[in-house]
Amino acid sequence: MNLMKVEGIELFNSENIVYHYTKIQTAIEYILYDNRLKLSSRKTSNDPIENLTNPSITININNNVSAPDHDRAIVTEFIENKIKNAKQLCLCQNNLDIKTDSTTSIPYEYYGFLKPRMWDQYGDNYNGICLAFDLNLLKKNNPNIHAEKVDYINYDTFPRNNLNINSTKLSETNVGLYCKEFLNVIKDISFRKHSDYSGENEYRFLSFDENEKFLNINNSLKAIIISERKLSPFAKKWLIKYSEDNNIEVFLISWKISGVMITTMKNEKAISGLWDQFKNLGQTGDTV
Repeated sequence: MNLMKVEGIELFNSENIVYHYTKIQTAIEYILYDNRLKLSSRKTSNDPIENLTNPSITININNNVSAPDHDRAIVTEFIENKIKNAKQLCLCQNNLDIKTDSTTSIPYEYYGFLKPRMWDQYGDNYNGICLAFDLNLLKKNNPNIHAEKVDYINYDTFPRNNLNINSTKLSETNVGLYCKEFLNVIKDISFRKHSDYSGENEYRFLSFDENEKFLNINNSLKAIIISERKLSPFAKKWLIKYSEDNNIEVFLISWKISGVMITTMKNEKAISGLWDQFKNLGQTGDTV
């Protein structure tokens, strides 16, 4: 099947679309019902490099010029507090390394909602759902939350993640200003991940505010991609009703030994309607 022939697929041909995989139950009961996405504490991350529950903070002193112990303690507490309260939401983008143009068919591997490993790990073992959002609207809805693409690096680059307080530099500036500048160091570290994960094409939202626990998704949801593998009649009806009420396109996805099959809810309803007509004709004895 030529993916470009699927009605509405052009919606996804954009750098501005990001995707979130989850369970259907989570999507219905929380995300779509509450109109928000939950930020997860970095302390709960399975990746031990991200899970910095006890950060190692070192103090560098050069030329025997050092900031007072009191100032160093303030900066240390600032760093520990930011890391303790760090929360994030991980989405994925299309594979923008694959260059596309209007003269050739776009390969399936370009699309962020067609990642088998993501469906396996985050999409409830191929039984879940993938939500497609407008990135610009997400950022507009959440102006105080940092949003950037993840920088994929190798092991030999991770020593840059060390949290080093330059006591000499601290002695030459205001403590508040030094903390503000150091926040950029913490942010940079928080958007790094090992290159083995690069296939996820991750885009991350990050907050250091202990009171900021959710991402507002108001008006930013553009499409719903549902796995048909174990889709219950209730979930299907609920999601259809939600999509119609909110004018959101729904795509159905299924996997076969020959690959993947994608259709839209509009097409399925049209086929279902034709089938009902044929059944009714058979019952009345009419002929086509």
